[in-house]
Amino acid sequence: MNILFYLFTAAAVLSAQDADRVSVPLSDPSRPATLYVDLMHGDVTVRGYNGREVVVEMKGGDRGSRRKRNASEVDGLRRIDLGGAGFEVEEHENQVRINSGMRPAGDISVQVPSSTALKLKTMTGTVTVDGVRGEIEANSLNGQVKVLNCEGSVIAHSLNGSVTVSLNRVDAKPMAFSTMNGDIDVTMPADTKARLRLKNDHGEVWSDFEMKLEATPKVESGRQDDGKYKLKFEKTVTGTINGGGPEISFTTLNGQIRIRQKK
Repeated sequence: MNILFYLFTAAAVLSAQDADRVSVPLSDPSRPATLYVDLMHGDVTVRGYNGREVVVEMKGGDRGSRRKRNASEVDGLRRIDLGGAGFEVEEHENQVRINSGMRPAGDISVQVPSSTALKLKTMTGTVTVDGVRGEIEANSLNGQVKVLNCEGSVIAHSLNGSVTVSLNRVDAKPMAFSTMNGDIDVTMPADTKARLRLKNDHGEVWSDFEMKLEATPKVESGRQDDGKYKLKFEKTVTGTINGGGPEISFTTLNGQIRIRQKK
């Protein structure tokens, strides 16, 4: 089954109601699905539920600002709003893809079967995931990333925004949490076995896990042009919790890192 929704036909509905909703049947509901979301501008919210379809709700994001911007240009004419969303939703072999292309977009809210893998990306906006079991990749260039009440493995990144993750169960797989300008706050089960790799250039690291620290490796850069011999020590700390396991990396340039045990 291959289902392609070109939602330009929904633009009239969007301009009237400022939202639209479609249900996407999966090719094989008995198997886990994978959801891909790629937006230029807009928030992405994904929630797990007990259904067998992927339910997508779209909200236009910029009509109000464009209306205000064009107010002085109307000269008695009434502007015809063509809609601000223009998303495409495609399903093929249990892979669902939502894309806004280069057009002005809006916000996306998606309900997925709980055991769905996620690959989510927005240039400007908040990414929120709640109640999903599976492999999760969540990225925002300018916005927060929040993964809450989930199970599995997570890779979460924001360039300018905080990263907040709370996991009820952790798969035995590597994970990574990173931001350039923002805090990282991760909560994991108290019995999580992992090797932690922590890098924070301008901030502090806090945790209530008992961590066995390893020696910080030194990086030898050799003889310099001025004849001096330079040794560079990497600003990274590594350690194990509960005897060690897959590597989990935490990286921020400007922010705090907090690693918590789930109570």
